[in-house]
Amino acid sequence: MVGGMPGLLVPAGRSSVLPAQADFLATSVRLAPPRTMPQKPIPDPEDPNSLAIIDGALCRMNRKGRAVSRHEPIGTAVVQFLATSEGRLIVREHAFGFLQGFSNLYCLDSVLRLIWFAELPSETDLYAGAVTEEAGVFVCTSAAGVACRLDPATGNILSSVPAARPVAAVEVESSG
Repeated sequence: MVGGMPGLLVPAGRSSVLPAQADFLATSVRLAPPRTMPQKPIPDPEDPNSLAIIDGALCRMNRKGRAVSRHEPIGTAVVQFLATSEGRLIVREHAFGFLQGFSNLYCLDSVLRLIWFAELPSETDLYAGAVTEEAGVFVCTSAAGVACRLDPATGNILSSVPAARPVAAVEVESSG
């Protein structure tokens, strides 16, 4: 195919368009300008928009999968974080092996700075259950089996009740 027409053979050095066709093409064929799609802003690949626990530390990740900021654990290793609607993070570290008398549950701001430590149910107890948010307060069960409702602004215990059984006594069922 030469000159866009199947079966037309044109000798070398000659045009495949006749002079009359060239005049017609020059005056009557107008190409429509290319349609442009509405442009969405391209996300900044360095924008830290997600969180991950990496090697026991809480990391703010960018779109390229790189840690752009890191919160090292205070005592053991971060095992859970819960993002709040105010941009805060509730962080729970592993209870076992944590320093006695210090809370392993605390709140960080959006740039991973400490805001408060949660009040402990007793000096010898730590939070071992998963933190949840219920009716505007945080709920977490301690290793000794105390279910605590925590004030989201301060981390103080609003109320506490004995849980059905201590978190530390929960057994893992084996399959087999």
